[in-house]
Amino acid sequence: MGCGIRRVSFSVGGALTCVTGLCVIVLVVSALGAFGPADSIGAQPLTTSCLTKPDPSGSNGACPANSPSVAGYSMYEGSEYAVTSEGAVYDQEGQLAGMNGSHLVAPIVGVVGTSVVDNGPSYWLVAKDGGVFSFGGAPFYGSLGGRRLNAPVVGMVSANDGTGYWLVSSDGGVFSFGSAQFYGSTGGQRLDAPVVGIASTYAGYYLVGADGGLFTFGDALFTESGNGYTTSPVVGVSAVDVAVDPASPPRWAAYIATASGDLLFLY
Repeated sequence: MGCGIRRVSFSVGGALTCVTGLCVIVLVVSALGAFGPADSIGAQPLTTSCLTKPDPSGSNGACPANSPSVAGYSMYEGSEYAVTSEGAVYDQEGQLAGMNGSHLVAPIVGVVGTSVVDNGPSYWLVAKDGGVFSFGGAPFYGSLGGRRLNAPVVGMVSANDGTGYWLVSSDGGVFSFGSAQFYGSTGGQRLDAPVVGIASTYAGYYLVGADGGLFTFGDALFTESGNGYTTSPVVGVSAVDVAVDPASPPRWAAYIATASGDLLFLY
């Protein structure tokens, strides 16, 4: 497969996923379904939107003024999770256990699902200060809560085997916990734009900047960067194995999502 960029356009707000009377508007790269199951591409919070179904008669189907904002979204093995900055968590069935009502030192910026075990849905929440909160059967492997950080945490992704995770900060600093290995970071480097997301491969990860700059570590393959291909800020990244032969080694590529609803496939 040659290198290049393919643009996939969505209407503003992307796909509408309903969760028991509420709806969350998300841009879900894995929903394209062309390159494998969702759990193989690393669930990522890709955009922010509303948790209340838009009024069809409103302006462009905009979210109601009092609708809570989605701070993060995750899909894992068919389970979908959305979280607000206050820590309220929802899946397809309704509201789950979360941090809403608790005193938070910093707002929640992401949710990451992991294996569903006997005690129900399992997921982690991550806060802007690097605090990590575990629910269901998700083990706690550590956090950055209480540590002085050079930049706020903006994302989290689980290790491929589900027994660890990485946190990423806006300066590109990467922090590894559990089985997640450290493959490098952009911490300490001068960046043209802040890092806004992280996506895991089998033995590495992608970082993406708000300007579409793509940074690769471990087995994450660099082909193209998204710089200059969109005027809309980039809000997230997801990794996908594009190897044609399932028996061959993985060949990773990246999707990046923009605030305007574009997906750029970097291959």
